[in-house]
Amino acid sequence: MLRKRYAKLDDDEIHIDEITPWGSHAILAVEYYDHHYCIRSSNGFYFHKDGKLVQDQMNETLFTIELHKGYLTFKDNRQCYLTAIGPLGILVTRNKTVGKDEQFLLEESKLQICLVAPN
Repeated sequence: MLRKRYAKLDDDEIHIDEITPWGSHAILAVEYYDHHYCIRSSNGFYFHKDGKLVQDQMNETLFTIELHKGYLTFKDNRQCYLTAIGPLGILVTRNKTVGKDEQFLLEESKLQICLVAPN
């Protein structure tokens, strides 16, 4: 919430630097799995707590969701919260306390289509 930006897929990382959430790279899914949640990018990979995207679910891709002042926080298996760091807003787990950098708001994506010409 502090950055007032949207998350987007950028190569093999998720960055919080998108002003307008548009296109498939700006769509992330939060999936329920084994009493936890995981974040899946539009390319089908799962967010790993170290900031990279991985192909398979594992303990390091599972999070607990908590509500803090009406916003969502994601806590990993080491009790660290998801946050965005640096000028690119690279998503990683880092802090053991919740501040505005660790609070997120989920929004339903607007309808989008992709038109492909036969040529």
